[in-house]
Amino acid sequence: MKVFLANNCGLGDYILMNGATRYIAAQSEVDHVDLLCLSNHNKYIQVERMYQDEPKITVHGEPCHGLPANIQRRKARKRG
Repeated sequence: MKVFLANNCGLGDYILMNGATRYIAAQSEVDHVDLLCLSNHNKYIQVERMYQDEPKITVHGEPCHGLPANIQRRKARKRG
C-alpha cells in the first residue's frame, strides 16, 4: 500500500510529524510514503534531509509549473 501525507506547512510541524511519518513507513503493509511539502525551497531541502536515511519516504515539493523564475522566487519570499 502507498500512503500520501500532508500536514501544516511550518517547519516545526514537519519536525513534530517526523516520528509519525517514520512510524507509518515502518508498518509492514506500507510499501512507500509520499510526503507533500508546501513551502519555499529552503524548507523543502530541510524536510527532505530529515528523511534522507529512509528510502521508503519521498518528499515532494510544491509544483511551480508554468511560472517564470522571478515570480517563483517572489512567491517563495512571501510564504517564507
